[in-house]
Amino acid sequence: MRPNTVRVLCVDSMEGRRRRLVASLEQIGLEVWTARNVADAFFLVEGLRPSAMVIDQDSTLHYAMEWNELVEASPNLPVLLHSANAAVGSDSHAAVRTGNPEVITAILSILLGPDVERGTMSKVA
Repeated sequence: MRPNTVRVLCVDSMEGRRRRLVASLEQIGLEVWTARNVADAFFLVEGLRPSAMVIDQDSTLHYAMEWNELVEASPNLPVLLHSANAAVGSDSHAAVRTGNPEVITAILSILLGPDVERGTMSKVA
């Protein structure tokens, strides 16, 4: 069986931060898709079937209803929630208090495992 591409959905309301994060994630061989907010991400998740999602906390706060729907619709999707400014509240997802793309990429690569270096996943999530 051929391995599946490691696909990450990057959701961030700040275009510059989103671009830096995409560049960092692509450097380790990930296929990266983007959304400006949770409302946009909601429509992408089902079709893309990402291996993980990286999202800024502001997006989850500004689109709380859509965020809750997304979490309920994709309960097994690994989510790395990050925040550059505000304290990260308790949540069932991995959370990091940084906006540094390299730190986020390093944490995501650890969470996804050794197949990230090859840009593939050995099984469908």
